[in-house]
Amino acid sequence: MRKNLTPVTILLGLAAVIGTWVLLQQILFELAGAYHTDTAIYLTVARGVLNGLTPYADLYENKPPGIFLLAALSLKLFGDVTLLTALQALILMLFPFCLLMPVLYGRSFSPRGSIRALVAWMIGCALALYAAAMAGTLLPESFGAFFGCAFVAVVATRQRFTWAVTAVLSLLLACAVGIKEPFVLSTLAGALLVLPSLRSTQRLVLPVLITAAAGIQAMILLGYLWPYVTIDLAHIFGFHLFNAWGTVGEPLWLRTIDIPRIFWNLWSVSPVLPFIIAPLWIGSLVLLLRRESVRTARLSVLARWLAASWLTTLAVGLTGDFYGHHFVFAVPLYAGCALVCLREWDARIVPQIRMIVPGVLTAALIAFFFTLDTNYAGAIEGWKQWAAPRQEAAAVLDDVMDRCKVDRYFDFIDRPEGFYGFTRHSPYGPIFTEYGRFIGVLQVYLDGFATALEEAPIMVMRTDAEGVSVDPQTAASLKKVFTEKAWECAGPGFTQPKEYRILFREGAR
Repeated sequence: MRKNLTPVTILLGLAAVIGTWVLLQQILFELAGAYHTDTAIYLTVARGVLNGLTPYADLYENKPPGIFLLAALSLKLFGDVTLLTALQALILMLFPFCLLMPVLYGRSFSPRGSIRALVAWMIGCALALYAAAMAGTLLPESFGAFFGCAFVAVVATRQRFTWAVTAVLSLLLACAVGIKEPFVLSTLAGALLVLPSLRSTQRLVLPVLITAAAGIQAMILLGYLWPYVTIDLAHIFGFHLFNAWGTVGEPLWLRTIDIPRIFWNLWSVSPVLPFIIAPLWIGSLVLLLRRESVRTARLSVLARWLAASWLTTLAVGLTGDFYGHHFVFAVPLYAGCALVCLREWDARIVPQIRMIVPGVLTAALIAFFFTLDTNYAGAIEGWKQWAAPRQEAAAVLDDVMDRCKVDRYFDFIDRPEGFYGFTRHSPYGPIFTEYGRFIGVLQVYLDGFATALEEAPIMVMRTDAEGVSVDPQTAASLKKVFTEKAWECAGPGFTQPKEYRILFREGAR
């Protein structure tokens, strides 16, 4: 036993403890209940589902229905995000196992002692913390990244895809894609790397087909397929992919090979992180090439590595927004690169390199854990300050709508200033936020906006802004139609909430 306690092993063990501790702090932060402002959008669509509305057709957000259904279940069971926060904490807890389990149980890994397992655990903690830093607080990409990594892990450990394995892979892929569509690209990219050969990629065909068939069937049963195809996909392919708000002026092909942006995103989390991920990415190619002795086989490896890399940069840059959470699409590929390096790292490596690299990697991982932003108390306090006026406004609005028997309200506030995510009642749609960006994309959006202007009995605005930018004629019309004078049904105790105004249509009561 003493013989195995080398300085490298001790350092690895220390790093694993540090990584686990930092990840535990992140998990406790997630359980505190703070969430990203975008989460309020998903909660609004989820509340609409519970109110009998249809995603995309009645309330629009450009995501597949997975996050809406999860949020709706959380609201139904707990009335808040309790289920979502519990799931967020659970996936972060399980993240490192996506790398550890293949090392421990995969036949192709044949681990030597504890070093490989400790390295796998640390990299898994690092990927979990990166996903949480970019897409924690209930953003869907962290969920999708976990399911994508789990898919890659199962592929890495199985020489044969039995029906049971195929079923598990189909379920994991469905969960990843059902959360965010680009994960199909990066998840398959990670799987491409860990498969033994280019020819073996045919094993992925059946899980992909089953996932597609099951997804279409589920959408039909829910009644979401037609609005998803005619509204969401029409929006994405007709507008979103070719109007890159984060990189206006860059063509689609350039956005999908923008590796420098990925480097700087990793750097934004920690200056150490890109120097962990890049060696794993390049190292996976070097080690795969080293395994092959035939030129055609090496060309096949290169083709597979290039294809996996491009699929991942395609997933990251597809929409062109380049928001931080979009970079999390690459996590399944990072997991695949790490698993390849762990699998191919064997006794044939030059002894000096075999001794130095684990130590350098461990030191880098320790540096990463210590350079993360862990101001969780400040983040929780910031969320409370953001949420408090919105919760107050939502409570006042819901009370008025209950008293006056009004089902829906017109949200006339540009994001992220609205309080729609906190109300029990649903706003008019399909577009209930981001008007300046989406309102003119499809006719159905304009029709919904016009209907709300004509029919909505109640409208909400902020006190410090006019809300959504509209033409002078519409603005003048609104001032004539809506007033701050409350209807009698609002009750004698009605008081306008701070920072917001509830406006009532003249003559509607």
